[in-house]
Amino acid sequence: MSIEHCRSLKPSQFKAVQCPDLRVISLVKTECNDASLAAVILMAASALEKLVCNESFGFSSAGLINALYPVAKNLRVLGLGGLLAVSDDTIVSLVPHCPQLEVIDLADCEQLTNVSIIAICTSCERIERLYLHHNNNYTDEALSYISHRCIKLIALHVSHCSGVTYLGVCNVLDHCRKLDTLYIGGRRLLLTEELMVIVSKCAHLTYKLSISTPYLLDEVVIAIGHCCNGYSERGVMELVRGCIKLQNIVISENSKRVVTPLAGLIWEHLRPGLEISVEPCELGYDILS
Repeated sequence: MSIEHCRSLKPSQFKAVQCPDLRVISLVKTECNDASLAAVILMAASALEKLVCNESFGFSSAGLINALYPVAKNLRVLGLGGLLAVSDDTIVSLVPHCPQLEVIDLADCEQLTNVSIIAICTSCERIERLYLHHNNNYTDEALSYISHRCIKLIALHVSHCSGVTYLGVCNVLDHCRKLDTLYIGGRRLLLTEELMVIVSKCAHLTYKLSISTPYLLDEVVIAIGHCCNGYSERGVMELVRGCIKLQNIVISENSKRVVTPLAGLIWEHLRPGLEISVEPCELGYDILS
């Protein structure tokens, strides 16, 4: 079942409807009040495994908690990205009741703090994917909990989190050995030396390293100099050599300019199957896939 971009939902639309085999509900950019949210979720009862409410509005934190309590025990994917109603109290109240949770999207939930991450790490031993980007409140303390508690972690998105430093990222890389996808950078500028430390620990990544660079400066992430329109051979080569198993490297920038000399620099050095691309700084993610 998927309900997206609806102007509003009313409880009467779902009253007395039971779908015991319903496992997925998507309420993306949908207006619904507490009663409507509860009515929709109750359709699935305990069979619900995936609930995505990204950018929805109209319900309260208490309404979300009360609606999820009866169905939380089998929930594997929870998307709350961009919800104004989500607070630390919401997450702390919910996650102890979600023992099967594997994926949680808290992107753009800018009111959350380390308290929420600590609660997730403490309660959700099965967590594999954390979408935490666009939040300045998280710090290396949160990443420390992730590194020591989330041993099954596959993907971590912490780009545009200015409170996170390269030390926290390195801590995760040191301990989460199943990690294959990492998104970093954005609001906080990474120095060349910091990037090199991160790259030196990325040998076990097997899918994607994405680094967002908000400015094309000498001391920023991949840029590492203005030669070749902002990308230096040294910077690109360090990535290619350091990430020996990586299939994709995404170099993000705000500039709309296409950095064509980049291709000429690296094609002769690329391993078979390795892709390096330049993408817009806006981050995409695949929780609905």
